[in-house]
Amino acid sequence: MKYSKPRIKTIYPVYRLDSETFRIGSQKNITTEFEDPTGEMWDLINFMDGRTIEDLLRAMQNKYPDITLDEVEYKEDKSDRYTGNRNYFKRYATLSMNEEDVHDKLNQSTILLLGLGGGGSLVANLLCGLGVRKLIIVDYDVIELSNLGRQFLYVENDVGKKKVTVAKERLQQINSQIEIEAIGHL
Repeated sequence: MKYSKPRIKTIYPVYRLDSETFRIGSQKNITTEFEDPTGEMWDLINFMDGRTIEDLLRAMQNKYPDITLDEVEYKEDKSDRYTGNRNYFKRYATLSMNEEDVHDKLNQSTILLLGLGGGGSLVANLLCGLGVRKLIIVDYDVIELSNLGRQFLYVENDVGKKKVTVAKERLQQINSQIEIEAIGHL
């Protein structure tokens, strides 16, 4: 997949610090400052507003005629389902453990989750998103209508069904790469 309309996510504000420096982001560990004495990078970032790459290049060439198309290299999107996780872990990486190490450790983990109620159903959903290797879920309860206000893994059609049965099926739909073992009344 190629980026056809590059943009900076709105959760990362772009703002000038002075006439030659700007910043992207405002949170600790995910903020980057750019020295930009010519203003070219600032303009490039501001042209990344949802327009196509071709329109972005055209705008840059209009403002900076010395820029040529053969200097531009299209980069392929090498992201996978866990790219966002690795980017998140990068904020907490240390010298002894980088974001890949954290991700690998999760991918090799087996987690035992006791209970699929309000907390357990949410945690199960999050663990599937993180990509643990194996998730063992344990619950002996059935889904009740009163559960739906806080147990977001279940829907109205699930009322009366066993939590482990529904949870296993739903979690496999969230991430088919995870091995899920269900213990309870199947």
